[in-house]
Amino acid sequence: MQTETTSENAICLSEYLLYLGSKKASRRTRSRVTNGTANSNDGRIDSKYDLTKITRRDLAEFLIDLSSEKLSPTSVNRIISAIRGFYKFLQFDRHIEKNPAEDSEAQRTTPTFRTS
Repeated sequence: MQTETTSENAICLSEYLLYLGSKKASRRTRSRVTNGTANSNDGRIDSKYDLTKITRRDLAEFLIDLSSEKLSPTSVNRIISAIRGFYKFLQFDRHIEKNPAEDSEAQRTTPTFRTS
């Protein structure tokens, strides 16, 4: 059911945001979590999918779709990091048994050095 999925996702996201707040995560980080759920053609991804039922295959397809959005490797790595953190929390808080993002790897980036 759409409304059950939406409310369960809202609970998971709210609990994660509270957790991030307790870890003194920046406002920007919390904002990214909230905004990161808006990535589907017809609205928020958290209203379309049950976040506790996402599989590794779903995440792999999502990451493939990301590559077509012409994001920098750094941006993709931030998204991967956020996804890993969210699912690590869901596993720790016993919303899920198995973490689908456990083996997600960041892209290699070329180091850049700033010159003053």
